[in-house]
Amino acid sequence: MTMRATRLCRILSIAAIVVWLACTILGIFQPANPVAQLGWYTLTTALVVFGLTHGAVRYGWFNIVVLFFIAFIIGNISENLSISTGFPFGFYTHTPAMGPKLFLVPIIIGPFYFGVCYIVWTLTEMIVGQPSPSRRLDYIITAPIVAALIVT
Repeated sequence: MTMRATRLCRILSIAAIVVWLACTILGIFQPANPVAQLGWYTLTTALVVFGLTHGAVRYGWFNIVVLFFIAFIIGNISENLSISTGFPFGFYTHTPAMGPKLFLVPIIIGPFYFGVCYIVWTLTEMIVGQPSPSRRLDYIITAPIVAALIVT
């Protein structure tokens, strides 16, 4: 990735964090505000933009786009399974207010899973550290546990 592209990705990452923070604050203090309702979509877009741009710098575009699609598919499958069977999250439904659906789950849930999971993994790497050859097994065991605790 060129220096100019890296700089652009960093600027977009910071802008996404600012937008996410503004949507979160608006949603907390004025949840009934129509603008706050749009905040759900803006929040998800900010998370995705952050994950894609930050991830592109760290892992490359191809790898981060593959991760996006994996998170989208796993998120949709697990949500549909839960709505249909109650496993793993219990029985619930999504209202039409969340927008168009893919089967029983709003399309926006997949990108939201990607954004949240990317941030959680980034925090996990900050806490656990990067894997080194001598710590590989330790990292494989501890990193998913720490990530699961953070995301929960």
